Amino acid sequence: MWATGHESKRLLGKLLVTTALLGISAGYAWWQKRPEAPRETAALGPAPVQIAAPTDPGSGVGGYVFHEGPAATAITMPAGQHVADGEYVSHEWESGFGTVKIKIRIKNGAFTGLEYLLVPDERERSQELSHMSKPLLLHEMIHEQKTDVDVITTATYTTWAFQDALADVVLQATRPPPADRRLKNAHNLEPFYMGNQ
Repeated sequence: MWATGHESKRLLGKLLVTTALLGISAGYAWWQKRPEAPRETAALGPAPVQIAAPTDPGSGVGGYVFHEGPAATAITMPAGQHVADGEYVSHEWESGFGTVKIKIRIKNGAFTGLEYLLVPDERERSQELSHMSKPLLLHEMIHEQKTDVDVITTATYTTWAFQDALADVVLQATRPPPADRRLKNAHNLEPFYMGNQ
């Protein structure tokens, strides 16, 4: 038996909506399967990728804008002390998400080079943050010539471990050697696990 009155209007509305959705789905499927017209492209090879050089103060990486202004020329040291030229390897410093260990080159009393020996890479997010922060920390170290480099947003723990590693290297390079060769303001980070980091 056929529905009457209000029920028939409701069923008719459902039928119209269902028909419209089926028509839209069929149209979309047809549109997706249609052959694409060939595009005219020049076979010149891959397009060159422009990467901001870490020494370009106007460039940014990951939304981070480098310091502007003149770069420091040497590591600031207390009166009567200096840093000896050479290559120095830091101890391993725990970032909370992995370990930081670096090799630093010092020439004429200034940081001139950096090699990352260990960076946090145990989790995918740690790998992303390490990849993002490495050129930024290198730039900060060279530009500022200090161990207390600016903290990189989203890589706070890695930056703190990097600061401790830099301070460790400066202690090794200081001449005459200080009587107390321990870091006084180390961050002392413990393994810290939060979410998917």
